[in-house]
Amino acid sequence: MLYTHILGTTKIDQNRKLKKIIEHFLVSKKNFFDQKKLIRGIRKIKKNTYNIQEKKLDITTFGMFPYYDKVLTTMLYIGIVPERYFDKKSLGIKKLFKISKGNKNIKPLEMTKWFNTNYHYLVPELSKISLKKFFKNNFLKEEMIDIKYLKNKTKFTLIGPITFIKLSSVNLNIKSVYKNIFKRYIKIIRYISSKKINYIQFEEPILNNINSIDINMLLKFYNNISKKIYNKIIFTSYFAKLDKKCFKILKKINSYGIHINYTIDNEINKIVKVFKKKNKLLSLGILEGNNIWIPNYKKIFKRIKKIKSFKTNKILISPNMSLEHIPYSVKYENSMQLNIKKWLSFSKEKINSLYIIKKILLFGKKYYKKEYNDNKLIIICKNEFNKYSDKIIYKKIIKTKIKKKRKKFKNTILFPTTTIGSFPQTDEIKKARTYKKEKYSKYKFVIKKNILKNINFQKDIGIDVLVHGEPERNDMVEYFCNKFYGCIITNFGWVHSYGTRYVKPPIIYGTIINRNKDIFWMKYSKEIVKNNLLKGIITGPITMLKWSFIRDNISYKKILFQFSYALRKELKKIKKIGIKIIQIDEPAFKESMPINIKEKKKYVYYAIRAFKYVFSGINNIQIHTHICYSKLDIFDIKSFNKMDIDVISIESARSFMKVVKTISKIKLNFEIGLGVFDIHSVYKTNKYKIFNVLKNIFYIFKKNIWINPDCGLKTRSWNEIIKPLKNMVYAAKLMKKKFKHKF
Repeated sequence: MLYTHILGTTKIDQNRKLKKIIEHFLVSKKNFFDQKKLIRGIRKIKKNTYNIQEKKLDITTFGMFPYYDKVLTTMLYIGIVPERYFDKKSLGIKKLFKISKGNKNIKPLEMTKWFNTNYHYLVPELSKISLKKFFKNNFLKEEMIDIKYLKNKTKFTLIGPITFIKLSSVNLNIKSVYKNIFKRYIKIIRYISSKKINYIQFEEPILNNINSIDINMLLKFYNNISKKIYNKIIFTSYFAKLDKKCFKILKKINSYGIHINYTIDNEINKIVKVFKKKNKLLSLGILEGNNIWIPNYKKIFKRIKKIKSFKTNKILISPNMSLEHIPYSVKYENSMQLNIKKWLSFSKEKINSLYIIKKILLFGKKYYKKEYNDNKLIIICKNEFNKYSDKIIYKKIIKTKIKKKRKKFKNTILFPTTTIGSFPQTDEIKKARTYKKEKYSKYKFVIKKNILKNINFQKDIGIDVLVHGEPERNDMVEYFCNKFYGCIITNFGWVHSYGTRYVKPPIIYGTIINRNKDIFWMKYSKEIVKNNLLKGIITGPITMLKWSFIRDNISYKKILFQFSYALRKELKKIKKIGIKIIQIDEPAFKESMPINIKEKKKYVYYAIRAFKYVFSGINNIQIHTHICYSKLDIFDIKSFNKMDIDVISIESARSFMKVVKTISKIKLNFEIGLGVFDIHSVYKTNKYKIFNVLKNIFYIFKKNIWINPDCGLKTRSWNEIIKPLKNMVYAAKLMKKKFKHKF
């Protein structure tokens, strides 16, 4: 039998209803009636995701609904609460948001990237005290309410215990942690299975990055629960390429079913060999769940032919991963060029493609001849588009060689203060964007006024290196893509980034060409600052690539260097008007790294070359970069040393300065600025706390350090940033006073 299903789907529709109802709750009194209203709104969103699946698929997937974050939801399912949040109050919605956002006195959980995606998750804290208690709650019970209305077979999805532990912050004996977490998972498996669910899907994307202890524990857990507790388990792996170690694990797992990525051509023969004689349910990820291009039916049917010899008669087909990383539907993009719109396939369209593929497999191409031939023609048109311009740009790119040395603009300021770039995006700025085209002079007035306000505020409080605050920029990637040919910005293509923050990744459909002739706002800012230092800011090529939906008809390396070439032109313009400090933001540098070590080394080689290409051979400038919300290790720090940067600013306030220990193990060839306060949290710090943090950093590095917040300030209000920035400047003055004699 052939069944269709998905691993998960986006919860964000074209109107971002989820964002609106959660943000409305966060500013409410949070009483009983507000909570009921929130739950009702969320149930409507859930029902919509179920209805889409019920119409087109054979199995309906649900579970792990992210009120704020799916890892946090999993943590609450298994009754874990960080010890600093222990109190007598019940574990409900109020506490969920308290844990995720913190409050004035308690820090929130650390936040970092979900593998190599642009989704950020909250890092669970597994301590001796937090693992002693099981906090009862209704989050799992709430997930089960709608199950009685579902007509399809049902599948509950959960982050698996191995991935959960490996993504957590753990300072205990790992075997004792595994035992504790396994008991918690068994408890909720028993509850889920009692609700007459057909399957439980365990997601273990960490599979390619585990050691021998983890492997033993993984096999022990899954083989045990399959035999004794619940046998309809589908073990799910995605993201990483499957190496020999992974195939050995998959052979030994005694689960009812296994899901694997079936989109990588050179892995398909291995998959066929391993699973040909296995009589178990096999779920094949035949569609790419993390890109937005229409599937190539011809390629897919060629791959599926190979499974006809399989012993099993239980085959599921699905996307290779959850559809939560792509937008809701192309249907609403009415202003998009029709030829480009035809190339696209968002979450709803992927589900429809699964439906068509199944029908063709069951009844033959002759019954769906039009759909098959239309698909074939669209793929040909898409693949031929911009071939000529790709070649022209490539010839221009290879003319510029990456030079080993450049003359640098050196820093002479002791403990310099700066910010990451953006300042609060007020309602006035957001409103001005809506009439930018119709009333440009009015828009121009608002942006000028806000740049002046940002710069004067920084001057008044004594910040050393100023920024213009980016009021003209909506999103750091979208802003530059609007300047480049080959990019398109959707109207409703929202994707979850973290919490209630959503982004619209640009779509790269053609050759990247910088068509921007002017840098008006940087010129205006330079005139205002006069003798003060001004930092120009551009988004780096790796982040431009990673935070966009890129073409699938040329290699990512070619697209990466097209971005580098376009950004190099931008950087030259900034330097030409006399700005000597330029920050090339690369928050995606770490998140883009593959899990596999060989792939990781290859990625770093090309990423560093693309980064250096932007400024190679351009003298008398100081190059900064910014990295945020990534778990950094020694490999990463060594990579930074090869980037030819002068200063790096790193998010570290929320991660409790853990990154300092890692960085201190390597001799650095650049100056560093560690974020001294968390801009995404309501947790309050003061000047003396910042001063103590800075002292500790200085004692470790024993060299000049930069002082800055941990990220851009655009999501904050002015009331939220004034005091922390003043405290930061005051702490810098205390540092200068105390350690001046050391230089």
